[in-house]
Parts: sequence; structure tokens; C-alpha cells
Amino acid sequence: MLRGVAARHGKTFLAAGSALGGFGLGSVSVSESNEAKCEDDMGGPTTIMGLLKDIASKVNNLETAIGVSGGGPPKSGLVASRSHGIDVVLGSQWGDEGKGKLVDKLSQEYDLCTRVAGGSNAGHTIMVGDKKYKFHLLPSGILNEKATCVIGNGVVIHLPSFLNELDSLTSNGIEYQGRVKISDRAHIVFDFHQTVDGQIESRLGRNKIGTTRKGIGPAYASKIQRNGLRVGDLQRWDYFESRFRALAEHHMNAFPGLKIDIDGQLRYYKRIAPRVCS
Repeated sequence: MLRGVAARHGKTFLAAGSALGGFGLGSVSVSESNEAKCEDDMGGPTTIMGLLKDIASKVNNLETAIGVSGGGPPKSGLVASRSHGIDVVLGSQWGDEGKGKLVDKLSQEYDLCTRVAGGSNAGHTIMVGDKKYKFHLLPSGILNEKATCVIGNGVVIHLPSFLNELDSLTSNGIEYQGRVKISDRAHIVFDFHQTVDGQIESRLGRNKIGTTRKGIGPAYASKIQRNGLRVGDLQRWDYFESRFRALAEHHMNAFPGLKIDIDGQLRYYKRIAPRVCS
């Protein structure tokens, strides 16, 4: 993603590095005199600061063109007051940069906050006074009582974890009824996805990838293999039941020794289906 050099120029803060090539710019090198220069066959900027200024200028022009600053020049300040537009928060340091806190700040001015990908492997902590809120699936904007929070079809959802987050909101006096929407095409992470995730990680030994063992990878694999189940499938119970049994059998065949309480899991999902699909 965006990583490496960060620069502030004018009113735009831009994280740069591996993204430089995406702007049609050359590679960066450092001379013996330690002066950072940019090799550019097209006669562009020759220093890092010149390069970053050029990028910032292009981003500002793009921002103006698509109207995220109300049609005028970019405004000053971290959170600009605007009549319309989209804010995108990008993490450039492999997590734990404070994105959740920033999204919470930004969301106070927005009517819609969305999750578009990932699952409960993502975590963000919000402090409000002396209260701490930990979210893994819910968008941070849920604390804004005016915002509707949407979990899109690109997200994979472990429904027990999702419902636990909703229950924690209730216990803390946060009203969410009517403000949380789930795409009926979002795929479900089942408990056996999490078990399989851990087994695969353990098999890798020293070459493990550092998965959180939340079943995200196996759930996406089910999605790509077209044998997974989506949230909307809970509305057609006979279909859900038959597909779940087939999916569970598939995983038990692929991972000898894997035990799945199929009937117990089906009882659970039949019980929560009305709440999830309401």
C-alpha cells in the first residue's frame, strides 16, 4: 500500500513511497552527497521534495475535479467542513496507527459509514471519556448516533462476534436499532473456518504467515470456490441447511480429524436468523 516517505505540502498530507509509480513518476535514489534525487526520463522533478510537491498538486487538482472540497481549492485542517464528499483513511504502517480514532472523528460529520472488506481480524479501539469500545466488525462510526453503518458484500462476517458487539453497545447504552445494515451478499465465517485457519497456520511451522486465526482466509476461500454461504441465505432455511451440511462435509474431508457439530451449529443459526435478517 502506501508506505515509506511522508510529506506535508500546502493543505494536503500525502503518504508516498511505493505509490509514486502510480502517479507516472520515476524512481528515487540517493547520491553520494546524500541529496535525494528522482530519476525521471520525462523531465519531471529531480528531488524528493519536488516530486512530493508535484504529487500533492496532482492530488489537489483531482480533489477539486471530483468535488470533495465543495468544488473549490482544498481546505485547511485535518477534518474540513464540507457539503459533500468522501474521506478515505489509509494506514501506511502495517496497523495500529490510530485509524479507528481518526475514523471516529471524521464520522461525526457523515451520515453513512461503511466496511467494504476484511472481517473480525481487524480491530479498532475507541475511547470516549473513560469508556473503551472495541470493535472488530462494526464500523467506528457506530458511536455517531446520526450515522448509518453498513457492512458491505466484500466483508466476511463471523455472526457470533458481530452479535456480541451489538450486545456490548446495548450494555453501554448505545442505541443502534435501524442504524446497522448488512449486505445480504456478505459471506459468513463459520467456527470451522476459524479452526481450519489455525490448523493451516500450525502446519506452516516457521513459515507461518501470522494469521489472527479468525477464519478470514478460509472464509474467502469458500467464497471464491462458490461453496460458501451468504447472510441472505439465512432467509431460505432449507437452502441454508443443505448448503451448510455440504460445506461442513467438504471441510471435514479436506482436513481429517476436523470435528464439526453440524446439528448444533444449525440450531444456533436457525435461532439467530430472525435477528440477523430483521
